[in-house]
Amino acid sequence: MPFIDSFRKYMGWCPNGYRMAHVRNRTPWDGLEFNPLPTEDTFINDGILIDYGRTGISLPIFVGLVAGAISIVVIFSLILPFATFRVTSGILMCGLLLPVVLVILARDLRGARLEITRGTLVIRRALSWPVVIQKEEIDSVEIRDNRPPMPAWLQGILFLFLIPVSTAYILSYEYMQFVSGEIASSSFITSLGFYLCIVLLFLVSYYRSRIRSRYPRYLFITTGTRKVVVMYTENPEEIAGMLGRSV
Repeated sequence: MPFIDSFRKYMGWCPNGYRMAHVRNRTPWDGLEFNPLPTEDTFINDGILIDYGRTGISLPIFVGLVAGAISIVVIFSLILPFATFRVTSGILMCGLLLPVVLVILARDLRGARLEITRGTLVIRRALSWPVVIQKEEIDSVEIRDNRPPMPAWLQGILFLFLIPVSTAYILSYEYMQFVSGEIASSSFITSLGFYLCIVLLFLVSYYRSRIRSRYPRYLFITTGTRKVVVMYTENPEEIAGMLGRSV
C-alpha cells in the first residue's frame, strides 16, 4: 500500500535488511583511533633498544644545577629540625629516584620504535615524545664495538650481592634504632623507601647493561644539534645504509 511504503521509507526501513549481518558492538565516532599506514618508503623496526641524549651539558647549566641543589639542602637544614629534615629529604629523594627507575625499566621492557623515511629519522619511546631527526642534521654514523664499562661478573657481584647485602645491613641497624626508640617511625619508613629505591635503581641498571651486552656492536649517531643516538640491533649496517651513510 502507498501509505505503508511511505511510512517505511520515513522510518528508514530497508527491504533487504534481513540479509545484513547482525551488529554486536557499536563504537562511537569519537572513540575511533586513526593510525594511517606508513608509506612504502618507510622502514619500521619495533622493539629495538635505543638510547638518546645530548653530547654534553654546558658549564653554566651544570653550575646552576649544582648550586640549586646545594641551596635547597642548606635551606631545608636551616629551617627544619634534623628529624624533619631527614624525613623530608628522604621523601624528596624517593620522589626523584622512583620515577627515573620506572621510566628506564619501561623503556627497556617495551623497546623503541624506529621509523626511517627518505628525509627523517623518527624514534618513538615509551613515556617520551617522539624524536624527529632530519637526515641532513646527521653529522656522523659509526658502528662501534660494544665494550661494557666493567666485566659482567663484576657487575653481578656489585649490583646483585654487595649493594643489596649492605642495604639490608643498614636497614637492620636502623630497625634496631626504631625498636629501641632512638628514631621515629616516620624516619624509619622514609629510610626504608629510600634504600629500596637505591637497590631497585642498581637492579634496573644491571638489567639495562645485561640486555645491551647481547649485541656485539651498536650504531652510534651524532647530529649537528649536539644529540646522540645509540642503537643496539642485529643489523647496524642495514640501518646505516638507510641513513645514506656507509660505515
